[in-house]
Amino acid sequence: MKKGSSLLYAAVLISTLALPRMAQAQTWHSIGSGTNLNTGTQYPSPFADYFAGLRMQSIYLASELSAAGLQAGDEISTIRWEVTALQGVDTLNDFTVRLAHTTLSTLSGFQVFPGGGVATTPIDYKPVLGMNEFKFRSNFTWD
Repeated sequence: MKKGSSLLYAAVLISTLALPRMAQAQTWHSIGSGTNLNTGTQYPSPFADYFAGLRMQSIYLASELSAAGLQAGDEISTIRWEVTALQGVDTLNDFTVRLAHTTLSTLSGFQVFPGGGVATTPIDYKPVLGMNEFKFRSNFTWD
């Protein structure tokens, strides 16, 4: 179902992951250049709501994570995306972020990851300008 009143402009390539360290502050690692923007009806976008019930998936390659300073065995506790402009975006009902391992390097349709990974607690969420941050219910160990 189309939701014509909702438009969102987001810098979807800027996402950051937080790694907890014992007795240290969180360390943020940026993935992507942050130079690609999408309009209110373009995808992918983690906060897309132009169509009701929309789902979005992204793959962060091991090479991208390594280039950002992550190492196998690091734990990821939080993810965030930067939103650079809003225009009438609606509240996203039961918004959930899931993180799972995969051997895929591209997506060719929606993928199901059985027993997969970790998730945030579903919330009704309205994106804001700037960083939009989500903490996983348990840490994700990247391998």
